[in-house]
Amino acid sequence: MHSRGTTITSCVVSVTFMLGAFRPSVETRQMVLTEADFAAAMEEIDYVTGDAELHIDAKYWGDLGTDTDALKSLLEQVQTFWIAREVQGAVDFIEQALAATATLSRASATEDDDQASQAFADLKSTCRSCHREFRERTEDGGYRIKPGG
Repeated sequence: MHSRGTTITSCVVSVTFMLGAFRPSVETRQMVLTEADFAAAMEEIDYVTGDAELHIDAKYWGDLGTDTDALKSLLEQVQTFWIAREVQGAVDFIEQALAATATLSRASATEDDDQASQAFADLKSTCRSCHREFRERTEDGGYRIKPGG
């Protein structure tokens, strides 16, 4: 025979489990960017990385932390874009960029100048590699996704 407290606890646990089972994944909750939104996200990443570089040089660790938060969010949006397009090479680059951003965030938290500089260099290198493979310059000076990407 169950006590009233045990029955209530069992119901709460069951409902909590069921709600968790039906919760949409991060990928389904996050809207997939259009190509125009993707281009805007790329521009924003460019601005934020410029700010991050300045904040590393000036040792403005709190501002760098804000930059890494913004970069993480933007990169996750870009990751969803490439996952939806099923371009594994680009997804791999984004994972590398997210790892470098996480390292940069930790460097900001610990105010580690050397780690921040290395993580930033890794991030920029990853971005350049991805751009070389998946983006190209347009006649008007902008960028677009290469055909097939």
